[in-house]
Amino acid sequence: MEGRVTSNDPSKDNNWFKWSIGILVSLLAAGSGIVAILGYIHPAPRAQPSAIGSLTGTWNYTMKSNVSGRTYQGFMHLAQDGTSVNGDMDDPGGTPGKTTGVAGTYVSSTLTLSRNTGMNTAQDYRLSDSGQQLAGTFNNIGDYPDSGTIEIKR
Repeated sequence: MEGRVTSNDPSKDNNWFKWSIGILVSLLAAGSGIVAILGYIHPAPRAQPSAIGSLTGTWNYTMKSNVSGRTYQGFMHLAQDGTSVNGDMDDPGGTPGKTTGVAGTYVSSTLTLSRNTGMNTAQDYRLSDSGQQLAGTFNNIGDYPDSGTIEIKR
């Protein structure tokens, strides 16, 4: 090897790049292994199926207005397809045979619905699964402001 000069200066050869990539890959692999071990030792809680199951069917609703103090009752007819929920509900004003459409989603045990009241007002609902029923709040947006509680059960 006479006449050949070797250098330990990493800037003069490309081995430093290969070493850097090797170290990076090793650290990433070690990190994934640690995450896998921790997942095995202390697994994340699994989502529990809803006691309610599918929302498809007929539900009795009870709404209480914060504005008037009145309680309204009627039926909701819902159809669930994946997280999408559609249907109709009896007029909370008590007009016999009058229904309005509702549409929304059911994600992570939370039902969100909205309906157009036909009076320049939208009524939004947010209910949580509490076992055998859903309970939550409603809020009107538009010409007739109101809010209150709502509960639906089979």
